[in-house]
Amino acid sequence: MWSSLTNLGLGWSLLILVMACDRRDGALISLLLPVFVFGAALTHGLKGMIESVRPAASEWAGQLFFIGDPITSANSTPSGHALTAAATAALLAWWVKKAAPSLVLAAIAILVAWSRVVVGAHWPADVFVGMALGAWLVWTVLAISQLPKVSTGLLALRKKIASPTGQAVVACLEIASAMALAATKTGYPHGWPAVALLSGLAALSGIWRLRLVIRQRSH
Repeated sequence: MWSSLTNLGLGWSLLILVMACDRRDGALISLLLPVFVFGAALTHGLKGMIESVRPAASEWAGQLFFIGDPITSANSTPSGHALTAAATAALLAWWVKKAAPSLVLAAIAILVAWSRVVVGAHWPADVFVGMALGAWLVWTVLAISQLPKVSTGLLALRKKIASPTGQAVVACLEIASAMALAATKTGYPHGWPAVALLSGLAALSGIWRLRLVIRQRSH
C-alpha cells in the first residue's frame, strides 16, 4: 500500500491526473506547465542549497526500516513527492471548487506525502516543507494568472488547447506519459498497482480524446 501511495507522488502523476481531468476547455492544462516547471525547479534548487542527509545515508540507517530501494543519493529537503502531491491536490481542488472532493484530495495528498516517511525516503520535516511548497506554488500561479496580461495569454492558450489540434496534442502527450510511466524504474516494485492504474488512465484518456477529435473532424 505504501509503495503504491509513494508512486502516486511521481511527477508523471501530476501530468496524468491533470490532463485526464481537463476534458476540453484547457483551464487545468494551461496552468499545468508553470506548476510542473516551477515545482521541479523549486525541488532541485532547494535540494542543492539545503544540506540534509537522507535517512538511508544517516547514522541511524541501521535502526530504520526501508521499503523498496533505500535512497542514499541527493539531498533530502524538500520532498519532491510531497510537493507534487500537494500541488496536484491544490490544483484539482481549485478546479472542482467543492468542499467534499477537496477534503478527499487533501487527505490523499497527505497520505502520499507521509508515505515518503514510511518507506524511509525522507524525514518528516522534508515532507512538511514539500507539502507547504506545493500548496504555495499553486496559490502563487493562480494569483499570477489573474494579472491582466497573464490572464489574456492564458485565455489564448486555453482556446488553442480546446481546439481539435490542441486536443490531439494533449491526447498524444497522455499516451506518451502512459508509456513513460510504465517504463520508469520507481524503486518500489510493490507499488505496481499505482503505476498500472495511472498508466491505464493516461492511455484510455488519450485514446478517448483522440476518438472525440476524429469524430469532431468527421462532421
